[in-house]
Amino acid sequence: MKTLIDLIKSSVLTQALITIAVLSLTGYMMIVGRPVPGELYAMDSLVIGFYFGSKVGIQQGESRLLK
Repeated sequence: MKTLIDLIKSSVLTQALITIAVLSLTGYMMIVGRPVPGELYAMDSLVIGFYFGSKVGIQQGESRLLK
Protein backbone atom coordinates (compact mmCIF):
# COMPACT_ATOMS: atom_id res chain seq x y z
CA MET A 1 0.00 0.00 0.00
CA LYS A 2 1.31 3.41 -0.93
CA THR A 3 2.01 5.94 1.77
CA LEU A 4 0.48 9.40 1.83
CA ILE A 5 3.75 10.98 0.72
CA ASP A 6 3.97 8.64 -2.29
CA LEU A 7 0.41 9.54 -3.29
CA ILE A 8 1.13 13.26 -3.04
CA LYS A 9 4.34 12.85 -5.05
CA SER A 10 2.49 11.06 -7.83
CA SER A 11 -0.27 13.74 -7.57
CA VAL A 12 -3.06 11.16 -7.24
CA LEU A 13 -4.32 12.75 -4.04
CA THR A 14 -4.02 16.26 -5.45
CA GLN A 15 -5.98 15.35 -8.59
CA ALA A 16 -8.75 13.79 -6.52
CA LEU A 17 -9.04 16.80 -4.19
CA ILE A 18 -9.19 19.30 -7.07
CA THR A 19 -11.80 17.19 -8.87
CA ILE A 20 -13.96 16.93 -5.76
CA ALA A 21 -13.63 20.67 -5.03
CA VAL A 22 -14.60 21.83 -8.53
CA LEU A 23 -17.53 19.41 -8.84
CA SER A 24 -18.73 20.26 -5.33
CA LEU A 25 -18.78 23.96 -6.20
CA THR A 26 -20.85 23.29 -9.31
CA GLY A 27 -23.25 21.06 -7.37
CA TYR A 28 -23.59 23.63 -4.60
CA MET A 29 -24.40 26.40 -7.07
CA MET A 30 -27.03 24.20 -8.74
CA ILE A 31 -28.67 23.26 -5.43
CA VAL A 32 -28.76 26.85 -4.17
CA GLY A 33 -30.26 27.99 -7.46
CA ARG A 34 -27.48 30.31 -8.53
CA PRO A 35 -26.55 30.48 -12.19
CA VAL A 36 -23.47 28.41 -12.96
CA PRO A 37 -21.02 30.28 -15.20
CA GLY A 38 -20.02 28.65 -18.46
CA GLU A 39 -16.39 28.83 -17.40
CA LEU A 40 -17.16 26.58 -14.44
CA TYR A 41 -18.82 24.02 -16.72
CA ALA A 42 -15.72 24.14 -18.91
CA MET A 43 -13.51 23.65 -15.85
CA ASP A 44 -15.66 20.67 -14.80
CA SER A 45 -15.12 19.04 -18.18
CA LEU A 46 -11.41 19.76 -18.11
CA VAL A 47 -10.92 18.40 -14.58
CA ILE A 48 -13.01 15.27 -15.17
CA GLY A 49 -11.25 14.56 -18.46
CA PHE A 50 -7.81 15.02 -16.94
CA TYR A 51 -8.65 12.95 -13.85
CA PHE A 52 -10.04 9.95 -15.69
CA GLY A 53 -7.57 10.29 -18.55
CA SER A 54 -4.70 10.03 -16.13
CA LYS A 55 -6.26 6.92 -14.59
CA VAL A 56 -6.45 5.25 -18.00
CA GLY A 57 -2.87 6.28 -18.76
CA ILE A 58 -1.65 4.85 -15.47
CA GLN A 59 -3.42 1.54 -16.06
CA GLN A 60 -2.14 1.27 -19.62
CA GLY A 61 1.36 1.99 -18.39
CA GLU A 62 1.05 -0.74 -15.76
CA SER A 63 -0.17 -3.26 -18.31
CA ARG A 64 2.81 -2.44 -20.54
CA LEU A 65 5.14 -3.07 -17.63
CA LEU A 66 3.60 -6.48 -17.03
CA LYS A 67 4.27 -7.66 -20.60
